[in-house]
Amino acid sequence: MALVNSINVSGFAFHGLWRNSSGEGIVSIARGSALDVYPTRSIELRRYLRQKAYLIDGENERSRILNDNALDSIIGTIDALCDLSDNEVNLSVRVATGAGGEILVDGISNIYSITADGWNITSIDRPIFKRSSGMKPLPEPVPGGDIHKVFEYLNIKDKSDRLLFLTYLVSSFVADIPHPFGNFFGSQGAAKTTAMKVFTAIVDPNTVTDIHSASENDFQIAASQRWVVCLDNVPDFTRKFSDYICKVVTGASFIKRRLYTDDSMMAERFLRVVVANGITVPAQRADLLDRCLLFQLERIERHLRKDEKTLFADFETDRAQILGGCFDALSKAMALLPTIEGSFNTRMADYGKWGCAIALALGYCRSDFEDALEKNNQRLNEESLDASPIATVLDYIFLKAGSSGFRGSASDLLSGIRSCAESAGIEPRYLPSSPHAMGKKLVEIKANLQSSQYFIEFVRGKERIWTICPPPSYAKDRSKYLNNSLSSISSGVTRAFSYNDKMTDL
Repeated sequence: MALVNSINVSGFAFHGLWRNSSGEGIVSIARGSALDVYPTRSIELRRYLRQKAYLIDGENERSRILNDNALDSIIGTIDALCDLSDNEVNLSVRVATGAGGEILVDGISNIYSITADGWNITSIDRPIFKRSSGMKPLPEPVPGGDIHKVFEYLNIKDKSDRLLFLTYLVSSFVADIPHPFGNFFGSQGAAKTTAMKVFTAIVDPNTVTDIHSASENDFQIAASQRWVVCLDNVPDFTRKFSDYICKVVTGASFIKRRLYTDDSMMAERFLRVVVANGITVPAQRADLLDRCLLFQLERIERHLRKDEKTLFADFETDRAQILGGCFDALSKAMALLPTIEGSFNTRMADYGKWGCAIALALGYCRSDFEDALEKNNQRLNEESLDASPIATVLDYIFLKAGSSGFRGSASDLLSGIRSCAESAGIEPRYLPSSPHAMGKKLVEIKANLQSSQYFIEFVRGKERIWTICPPPSYAKDRSKYLNNSLSSISSGVTRAFSYNDKMTDL
């Protein structure tokens, strides 16, 4: 391998000195046909320099042990020289896009290049990937492998879910596009954590497979070192954490201090694949749900269960076949991608095109993929409305109590909803605290209500008026909802929805 910007610092030879767009120094070291890449301030570089110093001098029958002061001096010099370098690189984790548009995958032992013409092992002459100490190598993929073997280790039964999972799995090797937030959910005993481990072992194996808390700090540390970030059995996401995941799956930069000893700042950009699991769907906010793919896992029958050691031993024998099948499908999809026209019913537009191309590469039809997406969207819409106290009360008012519509201010609507909340099974403390908050919540769920065939409109004028009408199916025959057991509740709702001239039962 030819040396690029090769330099010798204090007796240490480096392949090259570089810096990223944030000004952080990066060192590349040639090891045969591969490159090891270390940030100048990393523990890994300090360890390498100590080892190298000992081995170099060991050849002369004397060992040199670098003390902290000597090590800091060498690293400080390297860092300063990196800052002077004209070679700027931005390192990727596990997957990257090459200069010619090829997809590069870091298998640790080998670098794989995937194009529309196929895939092969390649070599690189400049830093592309950064590696953390927890990263594990990919198996050597088998050409002509069988991607469908993955379902021997995942209990996904629904055909639409299977198709979406395959497209999600293969598209996870595509860098530089937003990826949906993958959610494995199901009852106890559905092997949700196992499913997440299988997914990670195929795409981005790591010694630490998941994090267990909705902590932004833990999440940011994991995202800086992994391509796939896993959230295991995190029950509920806060509003702030949901927004954070939205940014990471879409792509966003975060500012942090470079060192605690000074006030210099650095920006770090994250665009990651994020997956989670739980008995219920942990994502509840509409904005995050809109970016989700849901994979429902069925409970495994007792006589079909395997212990984890046996299951993963079997999986290890098939992992190379599955990975080869992923690379084959991705190569075919790259050839088909330019032929994919139109848009898809998903907020993640890039995934929509790639997902369709992958589905075609796997032998499915475009309509199969579109139907699977539509089914996923319906499920997401139901999850979003089920998670909204306001939507729950509106459903109660229109479906069970028989009201045919509402027109009035957010204040009027909030008063009416508060009076009906307990009858709808919602504690008033979960409702908005003010008309302004009520208006914001309605905006959040407006698209979901419209997807459920509600008519909802806001007119800003001298008065700010909301108009809400239920789906036609609710109002076809209201008498069936107004039986004797509901008549008193219905009367209460009618009073709540017509207590002044601004709020009327349409």
